[in-house]
Order: sequence, then C-alpha cells, then structure tokens
Amino acid sequence: MSHTFEQRIFKLAPIHVQDSTILMSYSNVLAGSILHGQNRLYPLTLVMKYDQLPMNTIWSDVPARRID
Repeated sequence: MSHTFEQRIFKLAPIHVQDSTILMSYSNVLAGSILHGQNRLYPLTLVMKYDQLPMNTIWSDVPARRID
C-alpha cells in the first residue's frame, strides 16, 4: 500500500510486485503501480503512479524508462 497527497487530499492505492522482482537501493515505486514479475529496477529509479512494467524487463532513471 502506498499513499500520495493530491490537492491536499490523502489517497491510498496498492502496489503489486510479482515474483522475482528486484528493487535496488533507493528505487521508488509510487501508488497503483504493477510490476508483473522478473523486473529489475536499478538504483534511484522512480516508477510513476499507475505504471505497469511488463515481465522480464530492466528499468532505470527518473521517471523509469526501459533499458533492455
């Protein structure tokens, strides 16, 4: 579960992280995102709200972009 404040309104949304996903140091996944499995997030990567990362992919940067 993750939270955001949007226009002074507190909102909660789940984060789904499937099997064999690796979140490296200081990577950040925002509310509502789905990581479908076997993902690798490099350090300091930011996954934005409601993003869906397909299986077996590698991500880096702010905002996250696919690098494989």
